[in-house]
Amino acid sequence: MLAVSRTLVFPVESVVVGMDRVGAVSQPVRTCLGCRQRAHKAELVRLVWDSTTGAVVIDAGQVLPGRGGYVHPTCGDALAKRRQLGRALRRPVDAEQAAALLAALTDSTD
Repeated sequence: MLAVSRTLVFPVESVVVGMDRVGAVSQPVRTCLGCRQRAHKAELVRLVWDSTTGAVVIDAGQVLPGRGGYVHPTCGDALAKRRQLGRALRRPVDAEQAAALLAALTDSTD
């Protein structure tokens, strides 16, 4: 009888905890809901559902509780077009309102 091992074997160079292959500390990567491109978490804006106001709000500190979705500040139109925010938050959401939030955010930074 053959004994089957349940341990996984990885090449040594592919298993790096907390660091990328060049030695720098890795950053969390998230996918933008608007353009579906991956980016570092710090480059994206987190949108969450605020149950007290019943609307989508920008989580500037990225610490508010609950489900959230990440989007580039410039992808507001694509976010409204793709309608992915409701799926990410698992509730019906007015994507136009979220796009308006992002538009106001980009206007204030210009």
